Amino acid sequence: MSDDRSKSDGLFGGLRQTVEGLAAVKAAIPGVLSAIAGVVNHLVDPETVGRVVSAGVGSGVQRLVDEARAAAARPPPAPAAPPNHIVCSRHGIHPYESTLVCTVERCGRVWQVRDVSLPHFAPNVCLCGAQLLPFGSQPHTGKPICSVCAVRIWARNGRAVPRTAP
Repeated sequence: MSDDRSKSDGLFGGLRQTVEGLAAVKAAIPGVLSAIAGVVNHLVDPETVGRVVSAGVGSGVQRLVDEARAAAARPPPAPAAPPNHIVCSRHGIHPYESTLVCTVERCGRVWQVRDVSLPHFAPNVCLCGAQLLPFGSQPHTGKPICSVCAVRIWARNGRAVPRTAP
């Protein structure tokens, strides 16, 4: 029987502790609500709202000024070339006259694909051994080049390779 009594004391003891804990929470609620109300009242105060809005607008205006300065510092975009034209950094926009360059490092040979009877007609495979012209799904090295540049390169040595230091 003492076993039953210890079980009931344990049950009632736990229930009593729970009730006491709930009473402590109930007693603390007004203080917590008071603190929360103070924060909420401060946030909705017209002066606080005014300061927050002013700071946000000021930050936004500063960001707009920074973006405008950055845009002014950037160079203007390159003009778009009309269809069948090429943009050259030296000679501007020119009609594309079927000239191309091998982009393999240290090759740079310049070719034309307009007419097989003209000099410098492009073979399928460049003299450096790279696939110059597109063939199926194979990667190719031939890229369009300005025809004015091509004529000047052919007059020199036929290769558009940048000079390297000895």
